[in-house]
Amino acid sequence: VWKAEREELSRERRKLKELETRLELEATEGRRALAADRAALAAEIAGVEGMVTGPADQVLLNVGGRHYTTTRGTLTAARTLAPASLLGAMFSGRHEGRQRPDGEGRVFFNRNGALFEYILGFLRGVSAGDAQAAFEIHALPKTQMRVMREELKYYGLESAVFPLVHFCIDLATFSPGPEMLSSRRGFGAVVLPENRGVLVAGGAAGRGNYLASTELLNLTSQLFSPAPLMRSRRDGCAAAVLGDGKVVVVGGYNEAILATTEILRPASEHWTHGPNLATGRSGCAALTVNNSSILIIGGTCGSNSTSSLSSTEIIDLATGASTPGPHMNCPRSYCSAVRMDDGRVLVIGGKNRNTRILSTTEILDLTSGTSTPGPEMDTARCRAAATLLPTDGKVLVIGGIGGEQIDGVDLAVTLASTEVLDVARNTTSPGPELGIPRSYCAAVELPGDRILVVGGLSNGTTVSTSEILGM
Repeated sequence: VWKAEREELSRERRKLKELETRLELEATEGRRALAADRAALAAEIAGVEGMVTGPADQVLLNVGGRHYTTTRGTLTAARTLAPASLLGAMFSGRHEGRQRPDGEGRVFFNRNGALFEYILGFLRGVSAGDAQAAFEIHALPKTQMRVMREELKYYGLESAVFPLVHFCIDLATFSPGPEMLSSRRGFGAVVLPENRGVLVAGGAAGRGNYLASTELLNLTSQLFSPAPLMRSRRDGCAAAVLGDGKVVVVGGYNEAILATTEILRPASEHWTHGPNLATGRSGCAALTVNNSSILIIGGTCGSNSTSSLSSTEIIDLATGASTPGPHMNCPRSYCSAVRMDDGRVLVIGGKNRNTRILSTTEILDLTSGTSTPGPEMDTARCRAAATLLPTDGKVLVIGGIGGEQIDGVDLAVTLASTEVLDVARNTTSPGPELGIPRSYCAAVELPGDRILVVGGLSNGTTVSTSEILGM
């Protein structure tokens, strides 16, 4: 009997233990459910409070006659992205007495009211943490985008909507650029100081159709307009710009090789005669040396590349004197040249007297007067364009005429390829592809880490189009 009672008690204890465990689990679940209910209620309250804006946080605006109602939090949302935000500063609480609202309590901005809707949408997106807040602005057509840029600049929000992306040649691509008024090839192009634009001068519109005309690209409107007519027609000329804004166009061809130069001074409507070259040259390159001197490189002194030159000369525009520059290691006509950050000059490709297209480059030291080999290109090129890359001192070689030799004959083809030359490492690597093949084109660096490639010969046709390399 005692044994049976003991077993019965043991069973009762187990049942009690199970009941205790079950009650503890139910209590725990109850506490969790209660905590979840409280959290949901808190989130609901926060959501409701977030939807309801108190009178103190409301802002009434009149932008160009259009009425908007928003919040201080929205207008100040982009201050971390754009510290210079006018709206962020104005509605930060520090300038209440300067806002001068009208009788309805609206603050007036004499700006584009229609485009402000996009700006306010962007600020609301930023306030909500939307990573695509600027999508609608980025999707605007080009004609509206120009006006939008001006509005964003006014409000100090351009850097927030269009954050600066550092230039990287591996990520950069070519896109269509502005179109010149005339098709031209074999011309000079320079960027004028103080953002006055890009001047293109001379060249040819076709075989025998040599040009004296010039055009100016307005960097704001992205449109070309006529510029002063040169005194001579010049195909195969070169151009350089001095620090004071004077533009010098040298050499070229006009039924004969030219040794003359012309100068266009800032704000002038007329070109004037400049100093003569010691040697007439066409298909040469020209670079600025200092505030009064330019370097003329290679070219041909005859009707073809069998008269290619290995000489260079320095023209002093103040005195009119020409003095010999460094002698190149080989003759080069229709070569390209770039002044590197350290002051040395990289001369690229071209044709030698054997009419061979060259893949070699050489480095001219203007101080010592010497020339040393530079990196060799993967593709032999003449009539190419070249420019420094915006950020790392490397050189981009663009298009040109290239070819391989078969049975001792050069087979020339117009190139759409580009190459990146790293002089410091003596290496070459492929660059981005042009939209169309181009030779006899020109390339200049634009503000905003962009490169303009303009004009040239493409598949046998002289073109007026351009392309812009950017991020």
